[in-house]
Amino acid sequence: MMDPEVDQVISRVEQALQRDWIITSSFQEIKDGQRNYKGICILFLLQFLRCLLMLQYMVCVLADDDSSWNFYALNYYLGFGVFGKFLEALVVSGFGLIFVHVCAFSFFEWKGTLTPLTDLRDMLSRLKNPSQEEVKQFTFFLRLVPFITWISFLGFALPFTSLNVVGAVVTGCQFYGNDIYSVLLSCLTRESQVMIRLKPYKLYISCKGHD
Repeated sequence: MMDPEVDQVISRVEQALQRDWIITSSFQEIKDGQRNYKGICILFLLQFLRCLLMLQYMVCVLADDDSSWNFYALNYYLGFGVFGKFLEALVVSGFGLIFVHVCAFSFFEWKGTLTPLTDLRDMLSRLKNPSQEEVKQFTFFLRLVPFITWISFLGFALPFTSLNVVGAVVTGCQFYGNDIYSVLLSCLTRESQVMIRLKPYKLYISCKGHD
């Protein structure tokens, strides 16, 4: 008979994988060949959005610094120069690895051959009278799976979002900041008319006073 604690750990793993959209069906449903078509559609929609992000950063990597494509693709890291290109290449690589990982899981789930996960209970049951040490070794990494969301949030999502904000501020200040501050300061000293003309990453501002 399976240890109730181990069974609970496996159940938490199953729930965590479904919650994080790594799999769309329960272990038993995958083994039985049952398809969660609604979940599959949502999963592929998420992958499509991830592909759009990959395309955005790929354009930013390939575009020259003075190209208008930086404006169209919202290049947050343009103000970082070569370091920005390096960061964008890392983002493309990271999203690419995640895309391949999810596609592989989806393929094996569709085929019903996700055996390393779906057969966890069977694998443990093959151990005759496992010791406490063997049980701890078996469940060591499984206990970490429910924390995947927090690990990915703290290790990737939060730094990535913060870097985007910092990059947008640096880029904005580098390409817009000086012109905006100087013109606003001069315009506040007298009644004037401000003419603004925006081109990709070039801001032309003229200040004409009224008589």
